[in-house]
Amino acid sequence: MHVGAGATAAFKVNENKNGRQYTFSDNMEVPLGETSLLTSGALTNVSQIWAAGPQLAVRWKNLLVKGEYYHIGVSRGHQSMGPELPSLGFDGWYVSANYTLLGHGRAYNPKTAAFTTPGVDYDFDPLHGHWGALEISGRYSVTDLYGVADQGGEGINGNQQTVWQGGFNWYPNQHIKFMVDYAHYIASSSKGVSGNVNLFGRTGNAIVSRIQASF
Repeated sequence: MHVGAGATAAFKVNENKNGRQYTFSDNMEVPLGETSLLTSGALTNVSQIWAAGPQLAVRWKNLLVKGEYYHIGVSRGHQSMGPELPSLGFDGWYVSANYTLLGHGRAYNPKTAAFTTPGVDYDFDPLHGHWGALEISGRYSVTDLYGVADQGGEGINGNQQTVWQGGFNWYPNQHIKFMVDYAHYIASSSKGVSGNVNLFGRTGNAIVSRIQASF
């Protein structure tokens, strides 16, 4: 079992010609090579930003389940010739599971406080019945950057993104990895994103594969 927590803070946001402004945005777990569908919209009069949250992981034999939650807080200053703007809060979390079908389950490395890749008992050799390590994976994540419109005179044009993802990871030996993933994403509408996401949001599917070598 792994139990942990993380936190980060920016005590003074950089200032540009538009003042102290900041925009949260990100792609889904499988980047689509286009405009990010997830955004908070431009946040103005930002003074401080912080984020903190717990993390938990449990491995039982060949099954590994992990989860992490983060809350993001945004403090804002005064409007021009106006009252101080209310603080904002955003949330994001995920839960994932990996099950090793062939080979042995992911070991825990205390030096890096993380779980390693599945272990390969024998390198790929079909003539002797050795197939390396094979793992099935799944993940569910939700990120909510939506804010109530017109808070203190400042419109928050963020949205919410939900992603379902599943796939297979095959390790013919300890240096090579073949990955195939399928993802289904749902992004709500947002004025902070151009195109049809502005009015209707976007729902879609993605399939991604990757070959990775590490030595």
